[in-house]
Amino acid sequence: MTAAKDSKETRRVLGKGVIQPGSLAEKGLEYAKASGVGRKSHEAGFGKKVLFLGAIAVFLIIVAWVFIVFLPNQYRFSFTVDDVPYYSNEYTPTEFFNVVKDSNDFVVSVALLDGNTDPWTVNSMNLWLVAFNSNHKRTTVVIQSIDIFGDTKNCLTNDGNLFASREIAKEECLGILNNSSAVKINLHPSSENKVVLSQNRADIFAQSGRLNSTLNYLVIKSIFPNFDTTLSIINEKINAVNPTK
Repeated sequence: MTAAKDSKETRRVLGKGVIQPGSLAEKGLEYAKASGVGRKSHEAGFGKKVLFLGAIAVFLIIVAWVFIVFLPNQYRFSFTVDDVPYYSNEYTPTEFFNVVKDSNDFVVSVALLDGNTDPWTVNSMNLWLVAFNSNHKRTTVVIQSIDIFGDTKNCLTNDGNLFASREIAKEECLGILNNSSAVKINLHPSSENKVVLSQNRADIFAQSGRLNSTLNYLVIKSIFPNFDTTLSIINEKINAVNPTK
């Protein structure tokens, strides 16, 4: 989103700052017609100036495009762990994993477009709940309903209770999400797969579908190496209650 915003802002600034050759040419012709003697020489000289300014404008646009497209990565750290790309200005992945292990208060947030349920995103959220609760960590769930611009409309939360659920307004929702003491795990629908780490926060951007759950599973397993054992125990209990025919 940042890159898109920078690109839009660059075009806006360039659009305001670049002199348009067409308007200068028209003014130059009007001036030449009114000048009488020496009109042709003045018109030729002015035309060269217009071409020069036009060349500068094209050059600036090309330079801006090169910087936008080939700008170096904006993050200080860039790592790949178990095929998952991590980016951060503050943590290496290992440092963030240790922050999670040492913390006891978490907020897991899921963003859903207009509240529409994506089963893979919900499954990813459940993986985090299993991981945190099996390691005896308090976990508050926040399910955000967002619009097409990514703005929060309203939310559902469990208030840290696995058996509770209530709808809350945007203001209360943002208050929970901005809780400075809790470590936030934010799940976002995206066209790419990556994890961005910041102060007490991991933003996980994942494509919809099976890749969503796979990416979150790999991140969790990097934090809690015993996660496969936990899943096996849970699946055994589920199968015991609901045996397959």
